[in-house]
Amino acid sequence: MSVKSLSAPKNAAYPLVVRKTLVAPEEIVCRGQLLYEIEDAQGRRMEVKTPFSGSIMGKPIATGTVLKSPQIILEIDESKAGEVEEAWMEKIPAEGSAPAPQKTGASSSADPPRSPSSSHERPGWHRVVGVFAFLLGPFLTWIALHLTHSLAGAGYRFGGLAIALLAPWLLYSVLPHKRNRRSATSVYRVAGGKGSITSVILIVASLILPPKVLSSGDCMWVHRLFAPITFAPLLEKGGRIYLLGRHVADLAEGTKGVPLSNGGLVTRWWGMGINEGYTGAVWSPRGREILELEEYRGIQVYRTKRGLTRILTIPMTMSGFQFRRPGDEAVSLLQIRDNEGRIIDKTKTYPVSEMIGTQGSRLPLPEYLEQEVLSYDERLESDDLPDLPRASPGYP
Repeated sequence: MSVKSLSAPKNAAYPLVVRKTLVAPEEIVCRGQLLYEIEDAQGRRMEVKTPFSGSIMGKPIATGTVLKSPQIILEIDESKAGEVEEAWMEKIPAEGSAPAPQKTGASSSADPPRSPSSSHERPGWHRVVGVFAFLLGPFLTWIALHLTHSLAGAGYRFGGLAIALLAPWLLYSVLPHKRNRRSATSVYRVAGGKGSITSVILIVASLILPPKVLSSGDCMWVHRLFAPITFAPLLEKGGRIYLLGRHVADLAEGTKGVPLSNGGLVTRWWGMGINEGYTGAVWSPRGREILELEEYRGIQVYRTKRGLTRILTIPMTMSGFQFRRPGDEAVSLLQIRDNEGRIIDKTKTYPVSEMIGTQGSRLPLPEYLEQEVLSYDERLESDDLPDLPRASPGYP
């Protein structure tokens, strides 16, 4: 229960006599509603109105009571507690005359007084502060959860959440604090508390939900922000596929995983048997295998000048080319696929002499393909690491 106290005006002509009491205990009153009719020492009749809404607490002052000095004349249960605000008075016009509202004090406006403790900032400003304070914590927590649900070190995973939960209150601590509970700081505190509760709910939900459901709230630009730390959301490591830090599939030993610019993954494994080549699969960012790649002469990933990744597959139809004579034409079906594995381009045929002893790395490539992308393990072991593929806003 929150209670505000309403006092008689400090600058009225005392003593004041309560001529009419117009409210009852537990009555609901609205801002501007008439509470009392009072007569001052100069014989002027005044109307006393409430500057805020709420429920009457306790017993109002009885009719006939004499007020010799400013004192509490009513208590109202309202959303903000512990404030004392002055009531305002308006002169009651004589019968037959035009209404001429008049207030005691320096102000002659017909509006209620706006003292520092009740000069309520505009509701629009309160809403802006409240929405910002409420959303700040959950937004930072949502970003930190991308780091938490990864294979990063424990310091990163839990430190990010700690920062996300504390940051809104660090900002609150540097804001100017006033006793006025309707100030922007107080609005921030109330809304920020609700936002912190929402943040905790997000954290608990992220620990309960399965990764494929959790991935529906995933965002690639956040993963790119943490790419040097997390290699998320999809990662192959040690023959296992991890989605948002959780093990979701097992692969053959020796399988390598290569990242795609849409957050997906290409896995590849080199068979050692006769007439065996690369075998692999294309995985979606949600941890689902969407295309099998079987018995290819080569499976590679390149990125374009725009930062998009493209998958190159070289079919095993080339396996017999070493028995042909130099100068002959070999049927080359070098395929360029998008991040979902769909074929979007094919190269022309090349002379056998350009293809002997190659798995595709020395084949002429289209100009829009810029650089081969390394696997995660190769990136982690290399001293000269290229950047992860960074897609433009229109990445597929």
